[in-house]
Amino acid sequence: MILPQTMPGVVIGSIFVFVLSMGEFATVRLVGSTVASVGTILKIQNDKALFSAAASSAVVLVIVMMLGVVILLRFANLREDL
Repeated sequence: MILPQTMPGVVIGSIFVFVLSMGEFATVRLVGSTVASVGTILKIQNDKALFSAAASSAVVLVIVMMLGVVILLRFANLREDL
């Protein structure tokens, strides 16, 4: 009974977290972790002048983010709920 009313907020919050975590770069660099995130991989490819690899990785990142957002939006029809 409560979950259908809160679904738009849950979906929008999930979209924010998903999109921000996909492009996370500064936190990984500041913490000094050796974890390879998407942002650090793109920076390494760009620094090594692998521009075609960096561009294709960025396009894949955008497509994955768009698919993730579309899948999350399928769980709640925001136009009807708002």
